[in-house]
Amino acid sequence: MKNQDFEQIPFELKQPRKKSRKALLGIYAAIFVMSLLLIFSYISENRNRVNALYKKLNQKDQEFSKYRTETGKMVALQDAHMLELNKENMKLVETVNKFKTIQGQVRVETKTIIKEVKVPYSVEVVKYIDTHTNQTYIRVPLPFVKSDTFFSINGKVQADGVHIDSLNIPNELTITTGKIDGGFFKKDKYAIEIVSNNPNVDISKVNNTQFKPKITFYKKWWFGFGLGAMAILLL
Repeated sequence: MKNQDFEQIPFELKQPRKKSRKALLGIYAAIFVMSLLLIFSYISENRNRVNALYKKLNQKDQEFSKYRTETGKMVALQDAHMLELNKENMKLVETVNKFKTIQGQVRVETKTIIKEVKVPYSVEVVKYIDTHTNQTYIRVPLPFVKSDTFFSINGKVQADGVHIDSLNIPNELTITTGKIDGGFFKKDKYAIEIVSNNPNVDISKVNNTQFKPKITFYKKWWFGFGLGAMAILLL
């Protein structure tokens, strides 16, 4: 077969379309603006975190609500104060042991008040009359004891005053942390619940510090948003 039997058709190789100078400048400008927005978002987030931490550190007495149940238990409820889990924040929590990581801490102050309790003498009271002064006296010491479910006291009455041998006020504090349903159209909130089983014990102060895991920068919203925007611009 001869070469002249084939028709020679000219073929032009298309060159890739070059982006105009203005388009490239626009993409670079958009990337620059997005970078500035990411930097400003990061600075703003850090500033808000520092301000929140400063506010928590200067709030010595944290607000809480309390009520007494029908069985006499005292219940205190407080919003959880969340801090980012890092070494600097963990130094704010005073502990006896050296913890590698801390999930949270709750400090509770209680006040025990026992009102109008009649303590009987546990032995027969011996009285005698001084014939010289015609006055009645009670021979001491006189032991006494009073005991029930929530407290017990025993001692003796002596000439120089009342001596208490032992005073026992048992109590059980139950501390629960978790989420409370905020209701319809409301966000759930983290809270601390403290229950005191002894009706003679009042909860006078509650302070809590809870730590949340530190979010790495590539999991934060502004990082993903910036990557997505830059990818769209480059395509």
